[in-house]
Amino acid sequence: MSEKRFVEQIRDSARRLDRDAFIWKTNDRFSLGIPDLWIITRGRLFAIEAKFCAHWDESSSRPLLSHKFSGTQISILRQIRRAGGLSCGAIQVEPSTAFILDPNDIPPGGNFNAEEVAKVSLRASRDNGVWNLEDWMTYLVFSPVRKMDAGSNLVD
Repeated sequence: MSEKRFVEQIRDSARRLDRDAFIWKTNDRFSLGIPDLWIITRGRLFAIEAKFCAHWDESSSRPLLSHKFSGTQISILRQIRRAGGLSCGAIQVEPSTAFILDPNDIPPGGNFNAEEVAKVSLRASRDNGVWNLEDWMTYLVFSPVRKMDAGSNLVD
C-alpha cells in the first residue's frame, strides 16, 4: 500500500458514488499544498488531502505520519471549509481502515499519534473495495466549522 494507491482507491470510490462527478487528481510534483483530490458531486465540492501510515500500531505513542500535513495543506483545507466546501485529511492506516479528519482538528504540527487521531476523527472502513465517501461527507457536514483568526488559530 502507498499514498498513491490510497488516492486511486478514493478516486475510484467517488466514481462509484456518482458516475457524473467531476474528479480531479492534482499533480504532486507541481501542486505543493493543494489537496490530492477535488471532487464535485451532487452540487458539493469535496477536497481531500490523503496520507498513508506505513506502520500502524494502535497502542503506539509515536507520530503516525512520516509525511505529515504541511502548514500550507492545513491552511488550504481550512480555507475550503470556511468558503463552504467540504474538505478533509484522510489517513489510511490499514488496507481497509482510514481516519477522516476535519481540517480544524489537524494539529499545527500536522501529525498525530494513534490515540490522538482516534479522538478527533471518523474511523472509516472500506467495504468490497469501496470507501463510503457519503459517510465521510456526512461526518464533515455535521462537523462544526470553527472560526479561525488571521494566523490560522482556533477562536473560541
